[in-house]
Amino acid sequence: VFTFDRATMDDLCFDYDKVPVSLGANASAAVPVAYTPVLLHNNSYVAGGCPGARNTNQAYRTMVQQPGAAYANLEAFRAARYRQALRDETVKASGGSNTIPPARNPEYVRLVDGGVVDNSALTGLRRALLSIGAPADIGRLVAQKKLRNLVVIVVNARADSPNPLDKSPAYTTILDIAGGSVDALIDSAAGQSASLFKVFTQQLAEERNAMGATFNIYPVTIDFDQLPIATSDERAEQQAVKTIATSWTLPPGTVDLLDRVAGKLLWRDPCFNALAKEIGLTGNRQASPVPNVVCPVAQPIRKRS
Repeated sequence: VFTFDRATMDDLCFDYDKVPVSLGANASAAVPVAYTPVLLHNNSYVAGGCPGARNTNQAYRTMVQQPGAAYANLEAFRAARYRQALRDETVKASGGSNTIPPARNPEYVRLVDGGVVDNSALTGLRRALLSIGAPADIGRLVAQKKLRNLVVIVVNARADSPNPLDKSPAYTTILDIAGGSVDALIDSAAGQSASLFKVFTQQLAEERNAMGATFNIYPVTIDFDQLPIATSDERAEQQAVKTIATSWTLPPGTVDLLDRVAGKLLWRDPCFNALAKEIGLTGNRQASPVPNVVCPVAQPIRKRS
């Protein structure tokens, strides 16, 4: 998983403030097979070093240096090792004179659509919340008593148009197979990512309780499959949003349709309703809460100030 954030750009010796948004958009659109990967030259391996001042205060080194880090948090350890490789740095092992060189030497980085790995970008979110020293580092915010409500809204706007092959006995072409395989990879990655995030929020709640912290956790999921389908009008609305193709432009009226559906999905979600009550949110309720459904994360009991 590659994110266009300040830390990652620093790993590549890029000036974050000069990286165009179009570069990230281009990489995100580079669907495998259909498009060529976006090629980046890692300036960490360029003679003369970085074009600007580099952040040398990197907490990831601690993860690489600790002997048991891979057992404590394997995902974080792998991410730290990859960052070390991007930065072309050698790290001194804890408690000795041995040095740990980079695991690889990525002079060039090739980027494709992140959907084949994590279509909802939840991996990057987990890293942002749990990485020591990151702007959203939960541990630091809790220690500083600056965290009251943690709200995560996960949106899966997956298209699911009727497939003409459903009614055809014709043999499939290579392009049919390639397109179907990519779609299957993206759908599978999205499903696994959502499952992992559900486990993550549960573990986060357990760790919060263990440390005696009192911040609330509101995981809100937005998915077109959550729309009601009891009436023909409701089914037509759901089908309309599920057939919006991925494109650089949207047909007339599509934005208004998505705004309306998004409002309904938010107000139907039990965690969003719990959040609205907590913060005293007022406004136009675009839908009633789903009955007999509660937010899966129990909130701590705390005194109001």
